[in-house]
Amino acid sequence: MAAVFILFPLLEFLRFWPEYRTLMFAAVILLILLYMPEGLIPWVRDKIEKQCPRCKLRNVAVRKTCRVCTASLD
Repeated sequence: MAAVFILFPLLEFLRFWPEYRTLMFAAVILLILLYMPEGLIPWVRDKIEKQCPRCKLRNVAVRKTCRVCTASLD
């Protein structure tokens, strides 16, 4: 459901090409279904967060150490 905030702007961006708008949107949805079966938001979350190897909490990807146990996230 949260992927609507990513996909709806894409649909609006394709407004300049009305003949192929639905076809391009369907192609994007098909690619998401094929290559990201768990959804778009978990894929985005995995790109911006890292999981701590010790306590298994998720941290922002730019952090070098865990915010709870201070373990190295490299």
